[in-house]
Amino acid sequence: MSALQREDQVRGAARQGAGARLRRGLHGPLRTGDRPRGRHPRAAPRLRHGQGPVVRPRVLDDRQLAHALFPLGDTVTTKDEIRAEAERRGLAVAKKPDSHDICFIADGDTQGFLANRLGKAEGDIVDESGSVVGSHEGAYGFTIGQRKGLRIGTPAPDGKPRYVLDISPVDNTVTVGPAAALDVTALTAIKPRWCGAAPTGPGTYTAQLRAHGGETQVTAELVDGELQVTFAEPVRGVAPGQAVVLYDGTRVVGSATIATTTRTATAVA
Repeated sequence: MSALQREDQVRGAARQGAGARLRRGLHGPLRTGDRPRGRHPRAAPRLRHGQGPVVRPRVLDDRQLAHALFPLGDTVTTKDEIRAEAERRGLAVAKKPDSHDICFIADGDTQGFLANRLGKAEGDIVDESGSVVGSHEGAYGFTIGQRKGLRIGTPAPDGKPRYVLDISPVDNTVTVGPAAALDVTALTAIKPRWCGAAPTGPGTYTAQLRAHGGETQVTAELVDGELQVTFAEPVRGVAPGQAVVLYDGTRVVGSATIATTTRTATAVA
């Protein structure tokens, strides 16, 4: 289970409410502090890269964008200057720290937060061959690509660090292995949402996989309602449940939820 999956479990209802509001256009346009750049008010709805991470394309389509405003997106003002302006105006969020994970878990202890609410659920940590190499107190406390905090007593045969390769909530098993086994070459994503018309045929884009991550070159095509994405170079830290956002230059094309990933030798569901 990825951090995004855990966050979505909690935020789903709130997102649906905001989406419904945007679909109906209630109470005027929705304003957000996110920093992508919107389209001219009289132009077709478009969203472009701004100075901050683009997260909202996961939930906004072109109809919803028509009722959304991003007042910070078109400014060249830095985040520090915006914070200073907020402080001059007496806004409480002026000194609020940036959120790099799940924003409502202030101490960053996601595993502790979930354990307090879900309880401990002991299970096995296994290697790629299925041999048990350790134990855990809840598969929900791990993310794909995690290295620290595994508490594995048995070292790998080559002495190199192990990483989380797969998480199976069904049998409460966490699979670990070498860093090279994390390389993802392609993925399939479902429930695509487009900031405009859906693209036709294969195309070359850049893709963003994490809110604070960079972009990578990909080819992508919509096939039978699913988005097929192939990476120009292998990437790591990709897990089902995350979003993939496609860009054409600075324009946000759309996004989808990752369903499966293809690694060098196997496909992980």
